[in-house]
Amino acid sequence: MLLAVIIIIVSYWFTRNMVIESLFDKLRFHTQEAINPIQSSMNETEWLIDNITTEFDFERPAKYAPFIFKTKPGVVALRFVVFNPKDTNQIQSDYFLYRNGDSIKTDKTAFYHEFPSAGILINPPSHRVSPEWSSPFYSNTNKAGYRQILIYSNPVSFNSQNQKFHGIIYCAISLDREISALDSLDVHKNGFPFLITEKGELIYPQDPNFSQKKYGYLGKYFQNLSINQIIKEGKKGFAFIQPDGSKMKKSVVLYWPVRNINWLMVTVLPRSEYMSVVNRMLHIEISIILLIVGFSTATAIYLSKKLVSPITTLADASLKMIEEEGIKSSNLLNEVDILSQSIEMMKRKLRNYEKEKLKIEMDNEEMEKELKLAKEIEMGIVPTKFPLFPGRTDFDCYGKLLPAKIVGGDLFDFFLLDENHLFLSICDTLGKGIPAAMFAVATRTLIRSIANPITRLGKMMELLNDELSLGHDSDMYVTVMMGRLDLNTGEFAYCNAGHPKPFILRNNNRIEEFDTTHGFPIGVRKNQKYVETIVKLNPGETIIAYTDGITEEVDKTGVFYGKERLYSVIQLNNSASPEKFVKEVLKNLEKFRGKKEIYDDTTIVALRYNGKENPVKENQNPKESL
Repeated sequence: MLLAVIIIIVSYWFTRNMVIESLFDKLRFHTQEAINPIQSSMNETEWLIDNITTEFDFERPAKYAPFIFKTKPGVVALRFVVFNPKDTNQIQSDYFLYRNGDSIKTDKTAFYHEFPSAGILINPPSHRVSPEWSSPFYSNTNKAGYRQILIYSNPVSFNSQNQKFHGIIYCAISLDREISALDSLDVHKNGFPFLITEKGELIYPQDPNFSQKKYGYLGKYFQNLSINQIIKEGKKGFAFIQPDGSKMKKSVVLYWPVRNINWLMVTVLPRSEYMSVVNRMLHIEISIILLIVGFSTATAIYLSKKLVSPITTLADASLKMIEEEGIKSSNLLNEVDILSQSIEMMKRKLRNYEKEKLKIEMDNEEMEKELKLAKEIEMGIVPTKFPLFPGRTDFDCYGKLLPAKIVGGDLFDFFLLDENHLFLSICDTLGKGIPAAMFAVATRTLIRSIANPITRLGKMMELLNDELSLGHDSDMYVTVMMGRLDLNTGEFAYCNAGHPKPFILRNNNRIEEFDTTHGFPIGVRKNQKYVETIVKLNPGETIIAYTDGITEEVDKTGVFYGKERLYSVIQLNNSASPEKFVKEVLKNLEKFRGKKEIYDDTTIVALRYNGKENPVKENQNPKESL
């Protein structure tokens, strides 16, 4: 009985910690989904401001401000400050804008009336050596539609008229929409989350007058271990607390650092939230233990009374099994000891088998969920609802991605940089599956952050390559083709980093392949130089880009699909819309492949330039429209 009691106590401790660890992993998984948009918004803001500072002209800040407001809808205010080179405590030039509804205004008084505590914008410091994020600031009246803002500041130095100037760019953004995702976070019935900056300031819940009743008693746990130290050391864990002077019962605090932005996520769960699960599992374990103990006792009594004669034979067989497990038989005194040891060994094997089986089932379920989520995330960032820009008649575009596995390494994107420039990108990552998909998503995110109508494409490709090569120890790399179409002139500037060469379907039904590849694929090595090439599109002409999953597809005899078949399908549908181009190619490719599974990720996109004054309608022969 004493052994049974000890086993029950150990089982209770183990079960309780296992349940809490399970809750911990579940909360981290769901919370990360809610935090990802916050991280992305902050990272996009940093990329936008940091890239602008590399080529910033402080004498003409007005040309950058509208681009920033349009590129990043969450931007609330901008301020460009230049200090006097002789006296850095004095401001030489000051340019300020803020968003008010759908308009952009310069009235500082109105903005500071809305956010009176935003001191970093009111009194900018003259000395700053590195970029940083401010504390959260709250709206005074909430008339602007923003409840909370954060300010990203980036110092910059530049030369003008043989003098060196120092300045600071301030960008105030609202994370209300992103942070609101935490409102719907499932933290069980009575749990509640907190999001805290590395300075110990409360980001969520978004309330400057938030009651200290819940937030305050967390300090009783953190008083001997600072939040800064937890974030610095990358600590995660949980602890039990008993709030003093609070009506709340004993609770468990789970905490973990939020990567990249150095914040801390804290979740508090009342004891009742996890003890119900612990008690249910403990009842099952106790029943199993008592059953095993009862069975062992009954078996021993029965053997001692009815089966005395076969004990020696049974002990010999058990001794052989014990010795096979590496246990020294010299430590066993008699047959009863041998049988007892063998029974205990079988019990351990049974428990280990049940645990391993449960773990495998849970791992398989979690893997299926993760793969499904990864596919949803990947396909969620690929354009699928066409037409993408229903109001535009000066161009038409369409694209399709077919992953070889649940997720793949191909991605493409169309988006407008401004009213007169359309951006196209297509990439193909080495490999397939989740690693390739993650690398492709990172590539697409970086392209979105650096794309603009001003910077040359070669410079954008260099920035992309340097970022993806930074700290890159694996053999991952990605081929990329990015292009920018001037919708006024039809000039298409492109830069190709190891990607299959796109081609143009001209108005005379002639296919013209892009004859230039500008360098190595992205991520192969750092400090690569890239240039761009410009081709001229006439109204009605179409650019078609694809990944090697098209041309390198094979049939059941091992024959490649090749460029010739691709060109033939395109020419047979020369008067079709981009959508029909793509669908006819994929239909022909499926027929060529037969019943074979897709070997490689397959992507194809088409972009037709219609022109400003003479747009070509769908299914209209380009020759007839010119």
